[in-house]
Amino acid sequence: MKKFKFFLSKCLDMKKSDIDVDMKKVKKILFYKIEWKIGEYITSSFVIREIKKKYPNIQIDVFVGKSGGMEELLKSNKYIDNIFIYDRKKKLEEIKMKRKILKNSKKEKYDIFFDFSEETEIKPRQMWFMRKINADVNVGYGKNLYKIYNKNVDKKRERMDNIWEKALEKLNIKNINKSYDVPLKDEAEKNIEKYFLENHINESIAVNFFGSINKRKISIENAIILLNSLRKQYPEYKINILDSPADRKKIFEILKKNIENVYYYENTSSIFDAISIIKNSKIIVSPDTSIIHIAEGLDKKIIAFYEKREIEKERYVINKKNKIIIYKDGINNLDYNSLDYSI
Repeated sequence: MKKFKFFLSKCLDMKKSDIDVDMKKVKKILFYKIEWKIGEYITSSFVIREIKKKYPNIQIDVFVGKSGGMEELLKSNKYIDNIFIYDRKKKLEEIKMKRKILKNSKKEKYDIFFDFSEETEIKPRQMWFMRKINADVNVGYGKNLYKIYNKNVDKKRERMDNIWEKALEKLNIKNINKSYDVPLKDEAEKNIEKYFLENHINESIAVNFFGSINKRKISIENAIILLNSLRKQYPEYKINILDSPADRKKIFEILKKNIENVYYYENTSSIFDAISIIKNSKIIVSPDTSIIHIAEGLDKKIIAFYEKREIEKERYVINKKNKIIIYKDGINNLDYNSLDYSI
């Protein structure tokens, strides 16, 4: 089936001539991403901002599949004009959303189609959609197999912010600021400020134990060891356990141990609460790249857990000034008693 889909995509492929882009003439850009995870979004957030700042009259639209917390983040982005979001599990919803975009594009076509995906192969339905959009410029990463991409960044071992910077250079957008856009919400800011005051939290560490998949989730036993180790290493700091809706039972099990100066904000309602806690903390500890990149965007000290193969890929590795703890055969095979948590 995979080979057939690749064959079909190649049959639908069409050559787009390379052109020199005059951004002053560009009116509309469509950003395309089937699954945009929070960490991926944060590391690419500067792309949309830098285009809009340099060319404020360009209409920027985003087509994206739903994933945890992403809709809230996109809606908070003042540089996006229209968001077309759909449930990735419902193919009919995807088709309807694409038809809506195509209908709107008949009035005024998109000049640039910007593909944020990292896969080297694309599905036939995306190729069909790109043909229908018929943008003058199609920007991609690692899409050397297809002629429809007339602006492509070759796949190399480097950080994603460098890759997207090169994509912007292909559009003649240079001298940019690559700092991440980490959105804040007034309501969350006020709630977390109140929570910190009520618990007399000044110097603090924010700890997240749970990645998005099981092999990145720290066990209850290791989480307790980690908390006790941090308390010894940083006795003057209070510790906040960051919420993870799918893992709340484990969080409450950890809290039952009544470790001194360990807190948990139970009224978490969105990703913005976590962002505000991170903003008000000195050190962030996490195996989850979403939390890690939010912390990096807020210029925090970070103790990050990375699987060895993720380090080798380099794309989402944080700045080397931070502490990186590498694991190979599962995050719970580390000896948490002997780890060095100094930073």
